Amino acid sequence: MKPLLRASLRFFPLLPLLAVAYSAEFHVAPAGDDANPGTAAKPLATLQAGVNRLQPGDTLLVHAGVYRETVKFPRSGTAAAPISVQAYKGERVLISGCDPVANWKLGEDKLWRARVAWTLGPGKDQLFFRGQAMREARFPNEAEAELSLPVDGLNPLQPTFAAFNALPGNLITGAAARSDRDAAWQGAIYYGVHWQGWAAQTGMVRSSKRNGVLTMEPRTSRWWWDASKSNAWVAPERGRGMLVGHRSALDAPGEWLREADGTLLFYAPAGESPEGHVEFKRRHLAIDLTDRAHIRIAGLQVVAASASLRNAEHCTLEGCVFEYFTHFTRFDDARNGEIDKLGDRGPLERGEVALIVGGRKNTVVHCRLSYSAGGGLYVEGYGQVIHNNLIEECSYTCTYLAGLMVGWNGELLSGGHTITHNTIRRCGRALLHLDGGPGTRDGNPQPFAAMLIAHNHLYDGMLQGRDGGALNSFWTDAGAYSDLRTEFRHNVIHDCYDPKAIEDGWHLGIVYWDNNTHGINNHHNLIWAKPGTVATPYLLNAPSVNTTWDATNRFLPEHRGGVETLRPADFPDGRPFAFGHNPITPPPIPAWGPQVLGEVSLGGSQLQPGAAHAQPAVSLDGAPQTLVVRYDLADRKINRGLQPFQSASGRGSRAFLAQMADKAERSPKVTGRWVPRNLIDGEYLKLPATDLGEGYARLHFVWASRNPAAKWLEIRLDAPDAPTVARIELPHTSAEKVGREGFLFPFQVFKFPLPAEVRGRHDVYLVFKGGDGAEIGQTSFLRFEHYRGPVPLLPNEAVLEVRLDRPEGELLTTLHPQATAGGLCETAGKIEKRDLGGSRALHFVWRTPSTTAITLHSLRLERGR
Repeated sequence: MKPLLRASLRFFPLLPLLAVAYSAEFHVAPAGDDANPGTAAKPLATLQAGVNRLQPGDTLLVHAGVYRETVKFPRSGTAAAPISVQAYKGERVLISGCDPVANWKLGEDKLWRARVAWTLGPGKDQLFFRGQAMREARFPNEAEAELSLPVDGLNPLQPTFAAFNALPGNLITGAAARSDRDAAWQGAIYYGVHWQGWAAQTGMVRSSKRNGVLTMEPRTSRWWWDASKSNAWVAPERGRGMLVGHRSALDAPGEWLREADGTLLFYAPAGESPEGHVEFKRRHLAIDLTDRAHIRIAGLQVVAASASLRNAEHCTLEGCVFEYFTHFTRFDDARNGEIDKLGDRGPLERGEVALIVGGRKNTVVHCRLSYSAGGGLYVEGYGQVIHNNLIEECSYTCTYLAGLMVGWNGELLSGGHTITHNTIRRCGRALLHLDGGPGTRDGNPQPFAAMLIAHNHLYDGMLQGRDGGALNSFWTDAGAYSDLRTEFRHNVIHDCYDPKAIEDGWHLGIVYWDNNTHGINNHHNLIWAKPGTVATPYLLNAPSVNTTWDATNRFLPEHRGGVETLRPADFPDGRPFAFGHNPITPPPIPAWGPQVLGEVSLGGSQLQPGAAHAQPAVSLDGAPQTLVVRYDLADRKINRGLQPFQSASGRGSRAFLAQMADKAERSPKVTGRWVPRNLIDGEYLKLPATDLGEGYARLHFVWASRNPAAKWLEIRLDAPDAPTVARIELPHTSAEKVGREGFLFPFQVFKFPLPAEVRGRHDVYLVFKGGDGAEIGQTSFLRFEHYRGPVPLLPNEAVLEVRLDRPEGELLTTLHPQATAGGLCETAGKIEKRDLGGSRALHFVWRTPSTTAITLHSLRLERGR
């Protein structure tokens, strides 16, 4: 077992403090008194009492000791006068999420007992003995042969698997669970990886039979255990799991169990007494900077609790250490990281699924984040800097939460992060994951402003999960707002252990940018695969739009050594580069971001529904590509819970999406599941019973072709041989076939005008023509855009239109703002018009059926560099 905390201040030296003229200094020490004035001679006793006194420009100096509290900051600093909390002269300061447990008694069964009045719920409690994490009672204690995790030296809370398989009807069976009686495991938590195993799943054992059959209820909401469904493409089962939190499993030194009546049982190591040495987790959150700005936390150590920078601005964590900062063995939704169904992001607010960094322009630098059942860093919002950190052994309860997960923030401006010189290692699923999905209101992948992901060291990913990569993404547009794309460069990546890819020979990539990953330039990365790991360097799953994999990327297929054996010739272009965190000589933070063409104050103008705000004489020189609005919106129902796109049936729609995978029927020769292939002359895709209403002005088409012959698409209504109502010339994109399934790469987006005749309710046939008998190309989805009729808004829907010259003028862009937890927010719209220039008046029009007003503070015009 690992020691709870290491000498972190030697491990991560702090940067020199900013040159700030602090207006006051306060001191806090465990031996102090909150009635004291907070001087060095008479310090305060608690961190909360200290931060309560801090005004902008003040500093709290924290003396050595253990502080057991959740620290919430009552106010923010300012850019000119930030608030600072830091360890005094590098002393060891520990904030603990645990409280001590006393009054232990030894029973005849050799188990120690004490009363504990609190619990965080099934699977979420933690016990520490002499500063080390102890396992909750589990079975088996050690993994069965061939089911152990592929990396040695992991923390003791990593799973220990036995062979279990899934049966129809929420049943799990395994020889390891056989007993001489029924109900032997009733009430236990089951944790397992089954079938596709994209993530683990959990359930409560409601009944168990002596033959080892377990009935699960309740269980994880996204459930792929059900063997009654067709799983031929991943058969045989080969499941694995363990049982946790049951008296029958309490059989090894170091294990513990909290019973329903509050009795804590502890199997102490031989000859040891727990008195004075046991702590039990009581709180999820140690540091809460939610809605705060310009606060710096430096040199603190945290155990068994996390931190939240949700909706924060210009806040910094520097040189801090977090260990065991989340823990759970059961959860409601492995895909979304929901631990409990609490509604709007509840577990994130509690610091339960990761250390969260939200809002804008926050910094996490020179920190260590070790051992998390959930993610390491969950990064949302805009412009965060994640630099020179060590992030390790996260997602040991294998959900989609990665070592570093980039999340989307609804209808707000997201992305633009700088993720550099980090070491991320030993995670249950991905080391870095760009979290997307087809959830936008126009059907596009989830949008992010371009990010810099560079000079990181990423290794030992996918220790438990299946069908993924050490680097992963899905339905993500990582360059959504301008021609600036995400740069994934000068990283060192190696050793991905996806068991499904290895056992079944799937050609999945160590870098796996999955379906509909857009806008990433991949170049000058060094990748290797030691024997027994995933042997394919990358997979760009179709359709991949505006994503490049440059020949400068270097793959070493049989590199058996580590980083210490690399030679200059092993690097791209033969030029070694720095990578990973450096605790001795911290590298500088690189500059990143779009070119800002101008910022304009909107004066805090409050717009009522139907009203317009005029902003005259705004320079549109420089070909702006993105318009960012900073605003305040209090109503949290606005633009929440809306369908991302609707058909034109009834009230009409902004966009009608037809994704080929589940919407289109095909003529007999067309093959392919997500990406229709074998599109040759005369073959078609059919969109059955499609209500186009009053029609759409254009067709958004994702397309790839390597056939240079003339080719076109004919749209016909109701029959494949009906008259053609629209003919679209299909371009040659010079794509190439990649992978064993013959996908084309790359895809491109095309937008074709449609005639007014394409309207009403019909079976819509897309008939492919030309191509000289060879495959014409491949497509993934299409979307009908710009509805020709009026589109009423839903009761909680709102649109901020930006128009040129007058309130009814040409539409420049449309924004869909949402409220967040508090404070000001930013939302962005893409500017498609390219012939802008000079000074133009901009008119902001607020349209909503609700009575909610919006307050506009500023606008910013940007373009890619």
